[in-house]
Amino acid sequence: MEIIEQNRYYKVALDTIKTIDFYREQLPVDLINKAHTSFKNEQRIREWLHTHYMIQKLTDIFQMYGYNEWRKPFCSVTGEVLSIAHSDMYSAVIIASSGLVGIDIEEKGRDFKRASVKFINNKESVWVKSNEDLIKIWCFKEAAYKIINNASPDFKNDYHCIMSAEKTKVFVNKPIEKSINMFFIDNEKYFLTWCFEK
Repeated sequence: MEIIEQNRYYKVALDTIKTIDFYREQLPVDLINKAHTSFKNEQRIREWLHTHYMIQKLTDIFQMYGYNEWRKPFCSVTGEVLSIAHSDMYSAVIIASSGLVGIDIEEKGRDFKRASVKFINNKESVWVKSNEDLIKIWCFKEAAYKIINNASPDFKNDYHCIMSAEKTKVFVNKPIEKSINMFFIDNEKYFLTWCFEK
């Protein structure tokens, strides 16, 4: 597991999703059994188990995670807030003792051109030049969505992404107007972004 960012407010971690046998050696047998009874899809089982594995590594204790009234995840023992994202190969987690957090990850091979009509607005379409730009905008909006309580699912009309060399922000107009600063890593394999508010 790689710690991408760590400061006094939060930790961001990234790891590759492992095999079921790996989790059998790392996690309680009750959790393995619960995963198999809760999910039918093996990829979903592995994602869920890997999230618990990452939480255990980040907090130094085994703990489940639950959801608050806004469907935001939190650690059941320590109460830390977290946000979770998965792609085919990766799991990413941001965890904080308090505040609001959001994270998203996409692998570079996924084609977003057809889906972009659902999340790209007219202002953004002016500067979008590639599938990689689409991936970035999708991830920025998804992470922003995860940080907002009672968030609007209308990525096209209620979220607007501004990218520059100095900073990237997502402006949200529903359910409240706010500007969210985005942090990210962009490499040849994936695009990872996260946000945090105290």
